[in-house]
Amino acid sequence: MHDQLILRPFPQGNDAETQWDQYRSDMLAYSGIAIFVFGNKLEGSETILAEGVRKEFNIAKEKNIRLIPIGATGFMAEVLWDLIIDDFSNFYPDFDESFKELFVSLGDKEKDLMSHVETIIKIIDCVK
Repeated sequence: MHDQLILRPFPQGNDAETQWDQYRSDMLAYSGIAIFVFGNKLEGSETILAEGVRKEFNIAKEKNIRLIPIGATGFMAEVLWDLIIDDFSNFYPDFDESFKELFVSLGDKEKDLMSHVETIIKIIDCVK
């Protein structure tokens, strides 16, 4: 089962953040593609951006994992989607304008979920 599913509850406490970083790095060591959705959390009663999602993005980028943030879901995923769109040729230097159009459509908040799923599958087919 470890080949297909790995569960690691994020620990709490004084040294938890060090363990979280190790979990993130280990999780991404098994990945070729990383899909980012939402990326928010509650802090008290306020909804804020989840900086851990940005850390996962940065680790994945360092490991040359294909990054696919779904900007339409908002929050940190939208921030990361903007980052890629603004510097697309550095993130995806070997891909043409039609591929970029697929990526751009992931930021469309008016599209329904199934349309985004179809786009994600097309993107994955292009990058695998």
